[in-house]
Amino acid sequence: MWQSVTDQDESISTAAPSAGETPQAVHDQDAVRWFVLKSVLAGAPAPLEAPIAPATEVPVLEVFSLAGGVGKTSLVASLGRALSARGEHVLLVEATRFGSMPYFFGSCDCRPGALRTFKPPAASTDAPIRLATIDPDAVAAENAAQGSLAAEIEGWARGTSRVVVDVSTRSTATVRALARMSPTVLIPLLPDLNSVLAAKSVDSLFQRHTSGQGAPPDIYYVLNQFDSSLPLHVEVRKVLREKLGERLLPFELQRTPAVSEALLEGMTVMDYAPDSPIAKDLSNLAKWLESVAAPVDMHARSRRWSEQ
Repeated sequence: MWQSVTDQDESISTAAPSAGETPQAVHDQDAVRWFVLKSVLAGAPAPLEAPIAPATEVPVLEVFSLAGGVGKTSLVASLGRALSARGEHVLLVEATRFGSMPYFFGSCDCRPGALRTFKPPAASTDAPIRLATIDPDAVAAENAAQGSLAAEIEGWARGTSRVVVDVSTRSTATVRALARMSPTVLIPLLPDLNSVLAAKSVDSLFQRHTSGQGAPPDIYYVLNQFDSSLPLHVEVRKVLREKLGERLLPFELQRTPAVSEALLEGMTVMDYAPDSPIAKDLSNLAKWLESVAAPVDMHARSRRWSEQ
């Protein structure tokens, strides 16, 4: 079971980050100068400094659906856990009504307005996960129009390698607020007629609600709760493949009661049933995401060359 690192939850600041360089950025620049200066004064040749790549924005995955009950929240929590197992420092943002995501990491408190850090079970080498819960109604009423939600997420994401946002069903206000972050969008679909119909509407919805804020995002789809033994599921997959082509992921997330059982135990299925087929599916999803949007390299700064 995952545990909170701190005894008390951190309050989420509603203030946008200040403009200009951060204290950390200034420190990093000074550290480079001080390192070279120290080497010169010591009489030793200064090691060559490796080129530092320009600052990279943290990639954002937006998980969205037009219909409820598609397993969106459990997918986000379990994906975050799979990315953690691959060494990524992930920020999960739950922007849904009556959210339950903290339960997946052993919390007994799911009130909005808290920023938590969860550490993995003892003896695990996986990366911690940060989790922010927000009230989507407050976003719609106060923040979305000014884009301050995106600014807040950028602030919370400092020190992380990726952001995954669980967007409330049909929340176009959150879609507009996140548009400035150029997210990749993932749409979980159930293998039924409603999902086939929804797939026709998603593209136009994102074009409408992100117009004027850059190009529409890249949108991908994944079949969730899939059972290959059911002819209907297989047929729906065929129809979606014909319609969506490569935008439908080449693997499915299999249907299993283990996902619901895991939540009752206060964990994701990655911990509850790590050797199960669904855990393998989620690992494949994490690998796919890294191939589409590489995480921020947490060690990109201050990589010095050594003189042989």
